[in-house]
Amino acid sequence: MTKANIIFSGLINSDNSYHGWPTLIKGNGENELIAVCSGGREAHICPFGRVYMYRSIDGGKNWSMTAKLSDGPLDDRDAGLCKTADGRLLMNYFTNILALSCNLDKRPESWRDKLKEITLETLSREHGFWMRYSDDNGVTWSEKYSIAANNPHGASLLSDGSLILVGRQQSNSFAYMYEGSRLGDKIVAIKSFDNGKTWEIISELPIAEGHSVSKCFEPYAIEAADGRIIAVIRDQNDFSNIRTYQTISSDGGRTWSCPKVVSEGGYPAHLLKLKNGKLLMSYGYRNAPYGIRCRISENSGDSWGEEIVLYDKGVSNDLGYPTTAELDDGKFITMYYEASSHSQSDIKYCIWELADA
Repeated sequence: MTKANIIFSGLINSDNSYHGWPTLIKGNGENELIAVCSGGREAHICPFGRVYMYRSIDGGKNWSMTAKLSDGPLDDRDAGLCKTADGRLLMNYFTNILALSCNLDKRPESWRDKLKEITLETLSREHGFWMRYSDDNGVTWSEKYSIAANNPHGASLLSDGSLILVGRQQSNSFAYMYEGSRLGDKIVAIKSFDNGKTWEIISELPIAEGHSVSKCFEPYAIEAADGRIIAVIRDQNDFSNIRTYQTISSDGGRTWSCPKVVSEGGYPAHLLKLKNGKLLMSYGYRNAPYGIRCRISENSGDSWGEEIVLYDKGVSNDLGYPTTAELDDGKFITMYYEASSHSQSDIKYCIWELADA
């Protein structure tokens, strides 16, 4: 285990609300970065989440909140972000009603008022997995449209120009829910051949033998330098030892290898293919000492190097969901959330390089 050289640290939100679960990508402009997250919240679980977009035009030193990308009647959460071959931006998120489903007598009056607005028609129309796209670098966005699967960090661009998203499949009915969201009973790979407008399910991913898919969450997949697709999955079938499993496809996502453990205590994971062809996996480390760590693979995920510690001063395990981008100068920027109280959480980031760079 080694520590990275942290060059700069900061946070992107300036209000006192709860922000969580970011995704970060390089924008279309020089030194431009774009991030999305669930912001304006009262707590980790609340009915008021909205998708916020932040932008930096100086390589991550300064940020501004440039858009609110959702404004529906339900809790909007865990936004992902992807850039297609022609620069289109794709943003995905899901809606949740867990905050309004139990113990309302102990909730604030504003939450109970919110529940009065929710009808079966509202759920039928608004409860699900959603995507929007922008063809002008995030200035304007399409209306939301439903997608068949979802994950916290979004789709990935493949070398042939198509897109892949590995996620929990959306349940067929808004009446079937897991912890307030429409998580179905499969982890699937969906593909788009028209720049993210439409998606088709191409396969179901395996999980570890004897495990239940109902306790597997938040997958993410990218294409490695050798053309294989690498997917990572948060598996909490043993809640005392939550792990990240990895499965690999050699045929464009049609079939997948038997899952293997690639991280103990670090989850969920984000993957990034570097300019030199290596893979970087970043994840929240949610055992003490709480923080953010990453690992590098030099062989397209066949094996992973030692852990690199980016941050180890977390006050609780309510942190993580890191996402990393490689800057033009070869340094890295990793963004994550960390809660300082029940009602306060910030989107933080650090610019870093390897200690031996």
